Amino acid sequence: MFGCYCLYCDNQAVGWIYDSVMSLREVGLDYLPDDIKRPGKDDKIQELVIPLDYVKADWLPKAVQDTADIRKAQA
Repeated sequence: MFGCYCLYCDNQAVGWIYDSVMSLREVGLDYLPDDIKRPGKDDKIQELVIPLDYVKADWLPKAVQDTADIRKAQA
């Protein structure tokens, strides 16, 4: 994706930030708010769109760290 910033945590690419949206790779986190739409299993892009309204949400730092940990374990 061009014109955006790649989001890394512990040397793992975990998502993107573009304009007023953050996307986080889908790794099956079960504690995210219900209004975060999950991709379908057959979708080519397996990312969660997280509005920047959630930038101060208590769960967001944990979600970023958990995504990095899961991606690292899958490597």
